[in-house]
Amino acid sequence: MSDPKALIFDMDGVLVDSFGPHFETYQVLAREIGGEFTMEAYAKWFGRTTDVILKSDDWPEDDLTDEQIRQRDDRKEILYREIVDREFPAMDGAVELMKAAKDAGFHIGIGTAGPRGNLDQSIEKLGVAQIVEISVASDDVTRTKPDPEVYLKVSDGLGVPPRRCVVIEDSIYGVAAAKAAGAMCVGFCSTGHSRDQYGEADIVVDSLRELSPARFDELLSAGA
Repeated sequence: MSDPKALIFDMDGVLVDSFGPHFETYQVLAREIGGEFTMEAYAKWFGRTTDVILKSDDWPEDDLTDEQIRQRDDRKEILYREIVDREFPAMDGAVELMKAAKDAGFHIGIGTAGPRGNLDQSIEKLGVAQIVEISVASDDVTRTKPDPEVYLKVSDGLGVPPRRCVVIEDSIYGVAAAKAAGAMCVGFCSTGHSRDQYGEADIVVDSLRELSPARFDELLSAGA
């Protein structure tokens, strides 16, 4: 019997082309408190959790309390889900790739720095609830990316050791988390990113349609 193998997807920027909707959400949130949030600032922080962004020097408020951060975080995610619910931005090729990997014997998981509400919405909109065996959101961990906790938790839940997992990530923080977990990692240069940021990734692609179960098997063989 062959060793088990797994394909783990990040959500934002991999399964969901969410760069634009998240930026729109932060712009609305900033305007609600009388400030602004630029594309330059957003691009720098894309892939990090909302609380990290709200604490950054780029956010137009200083010295927010934990309660204020929680309130703005909750408001931001409500705004985001309303925006993507109108026209869900599924990433080109994502569902097809997930189905092909499942058919090829890969266990399928999702690990995201996003909240559970966004993750559940994405799984429903993509129609992959019967394919995804485990999903881990920011609510389920104590340390976010680049810490490897999220991917270690997905790996453990799938019953597949990290060395037999391939992670698809679009952010430098996610790539770092995947490699720290001991997994193979595909750097996906999706909206808002550049290829030169994926130094730690095992391979880099510009489209999910460049990937296949056979290519994942090659990665796992190379990392064995």
